[in-house]
Amino acid sequence: MITARSRLFAGTAVAALAATPALAGPALPNNGTVTVGTVAATASNATLNGDGSAGHPFTTSAVQGNGALNLVVGTTGGGPGQTAVINWNSFDIGATTVGATTTLNSVNFSGAGGAYSVLNRVTGGSLTQIAGAINGGGNGTIFVINESGITFKGSATVTNLSGFVASSLDIDLDNDAGAKFSGFAGGTATSIRFAPNAGTANHGVQIDAGASIAPGGTLLIVAPVQTVASGATLTAGGDAGFVVAADATVKLSPTSIINVGIARGTTFTGTNASSIGGTIQGQHVLLAAASTADITQALLSVPASITATTATATDKGIVLAVGGDSSGTVTFAAPDPGPPTPGAQFAAPLSVTGTIISSARIDATATGQLTLGGTVTATGALTGTGHDLV
Repeated sequence: MITARSRLFAGTAVAALAATPALAGPALPNNGTVTVGTVAATASNATLNGDGSAGHPFTTSAVQGNGALNLVVGTTGGGPGQTAVINWNSFDIGATTVGATTTLNSVNFSGAGGAYSVLNRVTGGSLTQIAGAINGGGNGTIFVINESGITFKGSATVTNLSGFVASSLDIDLDNDAGAKFSGFAGGTATSIRFAPNAGTANHGVQIDAGASIAPGGTLLIVAPVQTVASGATLTAGGDAGFVVAADATVKLSPTSIINVGIARGTTFTGTNASSIGGTIQGQHVLLAAASTADITQALLSVPASITATTATATDKGIVLAVGGDSSGTVTFAAPDPGPPTPGAQFAAPLSVTGTIISSARIDATATGQLTLGGTVTATGALTGTGHDLV
């Protein structure tokens, strides 16, 4: 076992995402059109209209406290691996607090034929605010995509699902959404590109203190700006990954993040600074970031408490990698990945001030300044590349 205790990194300036407006009372996703697959909807403590077809979207109104939208993906005879894509005008899930009691609205997904996946694309141009609950019926992988940004409030819960992906970048479906996501839902590894649909990516994903995201498989957050607050809890039964970039391709399965290719980084200044905090746990944990230019301030601040639970001492454990634009592929798949491959050299600072514990190896890479603070424990190898490894 290798254990290193080191100093805190001084002078790291990390700004949170810009303040978000309060979510006004109970709310549920609205104006949803199914573009791929079959989805049946019901609602409780709310009025639901439309069948999700073109011209007849799912619309919710008169939402009360404890309101629920129930969405069933696929058909009973369709078997496992069914998928759906829903384009929403808004995807807010509210909560109501009266005195000391908070009542959560919820969106409850399930698969008519077993394992399923559903891509929720928010296209209305407004921030998604989730203060209530997302439930996956135990066997679904749920994607929430909104280029205008996503905020998980302190009361938010995401639970009882196989996998969860959130991004403020659009997904390139290659005109083959059904095949891509049905393979994924059936357990096949799939490469997915996250990139702006048009213009510049400048919104992010924010997870507030108190929020809990706990899929049974993969947890993946991809955004050019990410803020995970101290007090947030993110627990993945499979791999957990945080990719801070403006254009990235991630190969993943319902339980594993296999590799990440970053084509374009982001700007880590002012309100675009990113900080990954809270408590994070996964079988393996990946944090990968790239900047649009070489900079001198901390590229990525990691005050989180991170634990990788894999039992294989030669496996990937925790990978922390930061780099410049077009930094290439961050290998996160094979056991004992070793140093970055040519073309994946990193050129910016990384500050880790939390506690990271891996029952396998820990790889930390930054050809700029690399500072490990708090307690770093690796049952396997602790490897670090940087000007300052302390």
